[in-house]
Amino acid sequence: INSLIKLFRSNSTPSENQLIGLWGELFTIRNSKNIPKAINSWHSESNYIYDFELMSEKYEVKATIGERRIHNFSLRQVSSTDEQDVFVISYLLQKMTNGKTILDLAIKIDSLIPDFKTKEKLWANIFDVMGNDISLSTSLAFDETHARKNVLYFNSKNIPKPIVECKAISSVRYQCDLSDIEYISDDSCVF
Repeated sequence: INSLIKLFRSNSTPSENQLIGLWGELFTIRNSKNIPKAINSWHSESNYIYDFELMSEKYEVKATIGERRIHNFSLRQVSSTDEQDVFVISYLLQKMTNGKTILDLAIKIDSLIPDFKTKEKLWANIFDVMGNDISLSTSLAFDETHARKNVLYFNSKNIPKPIVECKAISSVRYQCDLSDIEYISDDSCVF
């Protein structure tokens, strides 16, 4: 059944928001201090709760086009415990005709990876989102300089959350504007 689900998922066309999210995840990997470690902590399927998981630290990457940091969250993504910290990496992106595409980022990352297993995970995750249409990987291009200048890091403890008192509710998705929320002033939280 899982193989059939993967087959049907790979045949569906990703939304622009999914492509923007993938670009943000790849940009995070590209700019991480340890690229193999970042890839190995990257989710292995696109429906995981967090984008990156390192022992007691979880990371969720959010990217948006515009001037406000309005992102979609599931309540589980921003709920941390005493045993784990959840960080949100938020990018403001700007489209640019000659900017970097998903394929540009992937090729650059691939060139920096020493082993085949890590390369394989990189491309498997990309195709999990992209499906069979690699041409989509060049359909959006963003200004790297703008993204680098407009990244903020948040501890999920500072992100507003809806209060859910009914135990029968198992999943909550909501939109939150992080533009005026307290952020972490340096990138020391990032791998």
